[in-house]
Amino acid sequence: MCTAPPVQQQPLALWRCALESDAEHKERTHANAQGTPWILQAIQTRLQNQKYTALVILVSGGHFAAAIFDGDALKQTTQAVYKAAEKHRRKHATASDNADIPPMPIQRMVAQKTIKAIKHKTMHRYVVRQGQGGIQSAKDGTGKNISSAGSNLRRFNEAELKKGIHALLKKEWADDVATVDRIFYAAGPTGRGWLFGSDAEPGALSRHDARLCKIPFSTKRPGLAELTRVFFELHTADAFAGAALESARIAKEQQAAATAARLEQQQRQREDAANRASQENATPEAEESKGLSKKEKERARKARAKEAKKAAAAASVEASAAQAPSSHPVPVAASKEIEQGDSLADRLKAMRAAKDADAKKKEKEKDASARAERERRAVAAERRLGL
Repeated sequence: MCTAPPVQQQPLALWRCALESDAEHKERTHANAQGTPWILQAIQTRLQNQKYTALVILVSGGHFAAAIFDGDALKQTTQAVYKAAEKHRRKHATASDNADIPPMPIQRMVAQKTIKAIKHKTMHRYVVRQGQGGIQSAKDGTGKNISSAGSNLRRFNEAELKKGIHALLKKEWADDVATVDRIFYAAGPTGRGWLFGSDAEPGALSRHDARLCKIPFSTKRPGLAELTRVFFELHTADAFAGAALESARIAKEQQAAATAARLEQQQRQREDAANRASQENATPEAEESKGLSKKEKERARKARAKEAKKAAAAASVEASAAQAPSSHPVPVAASKEIEQGDSLADRLKAMRAAKDADAKKKEKEKDASARAERERRAVAAERRLGL
């Protein structure tokens, strides 16, 4: 089914699984039969078929939904969608450029509602662990032995849901399942186990069925509305204008270039920050400040600022003296300040020496106090003994 009027040399996008099953695709890929001829042949074969039916199965958590659709339902909606697409195109097209036409989701929704299923069935069981997620059997597979009332109920419901799926596909719908042209399914690991079973316990469907097709896009919670949407999307060919494709490609390239430039800028900023941090840690002032307390580091910082101020004053005095040595003598106060100023390294050494001397003094006082205490205790002991 096409959702836009046929236009010459207009690209079409359609799902591969609508033309060939997974087994046919694997066989064609193995034979290296690529290109457009097989697509045209598949479309021609599909158009020549007088009757086409498909089974759609969705399994997610404890939800199961299945429906059988007739291809005639698509034919009935084709003309209505063509008319809606033509009306949409005339509304948004201009005289200069009629390529960039926005999508028409409303018409697609209307078309989906016109599709009716031949048969449909939905089932739901409580099998997912509330608040934690995951089916109970998956939790049991981790090796933990859980025997709560809720876990037992979930195990029972899981077994009942599996029985219901088998009864539906192998008994109630057995004749219809055997005659459908395609079987589309979407299921997780546990759901696939319910459908296909294992070598020891066969499931409702065979893994080697040539009609099987995995749904190639994400699906929502299983239900009749979702089954209809999936069937409609699988058998819908979307038409794209060349200019729209080119503009989309250019926009994608521009977005990729902007993303790459932003990432490169962030990387440069991180490298610059790392270089600045390493340079700050490698300065002589940082090396000399190691082992000092917070207050001592603050005093050292102020001393460095004072030294820088003195150096700037000395440089200005020297510059003025070089320009006019006779008329601008060096100020006496500035020269005395320069002579009396100690270097930062000497000050830091003096601070460390004072700190070490203070520590040694405290240690000596502590030893003297301990010695005096021992002597006092010895004298007290002699007095008690009457010596």
